[in-house]
Amino acid sequence: MSEFRAGKVDRNKLGFSKHFAPIRSVNFVTDIMVEDLVSSGKKLVLVDVDNTLVGWKSHDIPESTYGWLEGLKGAGLQICILSNTRRPARLDRLAKDMGIPYLRGRFKPSRTMYRNALQKFGVSREEAVMIGDQLFTDILGANRTGIDAIWVKQMTSRDFIGTKVSRVGERLVRRRFHKAMSDEAAIGDLGKAEVAASRLWDRPAIRQFAKFLVVGGTSTVIDWGLTWILKYHIHIGKNLMSEDLGLWLMNHIPWPFGLYSSKQPGDAAVPIIKGFSTVVAGFNSFIFNRRWTFKIRGKENRRAHANKFVVVTIIGLLLNMGITSALDQILPGSDQHRLLFAMVIATATVTLWNFLGQKHWAFREKH
Repeated sequence: MSEFRAGKVDRNKLGFSKHFAPIRSVNFVTDIMVEDLVSSGKKLVLVDVDNTLVGWKSHDIPESTYGWLEGLKGAGLQICILSNTRRPARLDRLAKDMGIPYLRGRFKPSRTMYRNALQKFGVSREEAVMIGDQLFTDILGANRTGIDAIWVKQMTSRDFIGTKVSRVGERLVRRRFHKAMSDEAAIGDLGKAEVAASRLWDRPAIRQFAKFLVVGGTSTVIDWGLTWILKYHIHIGKNLMSEDLGLWLMNHIPWPFGLYSSKQPGDAAVPIIKGFSTVVAGFNSFIFNRRWTFKIRGKENRRAHANKFVVVTIIGLLLNMGITSALDQILPGSDQHRLLFAMVIATATVTLWNFLGQKHWAFREKH
């Protein structure tokens, strides 16, 4: 069985298999040049969702997809999603995030949705193009309606069970029309290194982790900055606020703060200071990770997300306080160096905890 190949297809050279053949196949939807669509007289771009614009069942829209859609809009092209999805709520959310309308109806390859789209947007079939990852639904439906179709390599190996079965048939069919294809390494070829980097970046987990690190960096600056300022730079009269607070804690709450009696008074205030700075940094993490890292917008399930996030944050807070305070007591070095090393180790540990807790529990969406 042949592998997927990118290139232009001369459908006139094909027999019966031309009904399943696109006019072109590409590795990524972003390989389709806006200029080519405009120059060929296209006014309406019909597009599938799963494994074309986003991974199957994914809620994470690649930045490259956003950019490509914005390019279509900027060129004055109309866009509409045609989907066979059985999860309309997810489709509605994705369409709103991408800022494009969608149609659902009789399943592709029925001509109904295609005809409805032509009527809705007031264009002829020659002025439309269909883009999708499945030959037996997206491409066949477009061909039956007389609309040009572009076949995109599926984004991920994950698929609906029925689609997995049809993929077997696709491999048999595409072997036939490969003979009518003019080779193209990739439309808009990027080069091997750049293609590999693009594919890596298109993985949702990689992008989420990168964004989480950015958000974590800002939260760490807030956490460390507040800790440092509150311990070493805030004064009450002539004394440091941390020293006065530490003395009060040791005198009024002898356990556990009395354990700091052999240290500087300011050390006893470290757990409280770290608790406050971690809460402020955690609030920053909730806002930006929910909206940016995991792309969850709106009020839906926000309370549940917040409640779970609080649990993850409290555990992280206890870890942060415990690790920082414990290491601040046992590490060698000067007062400031000891606290710095303790904070580095605590931050690395809690960062890993927070990412796993937020990704797999707090912000995990039900499909």
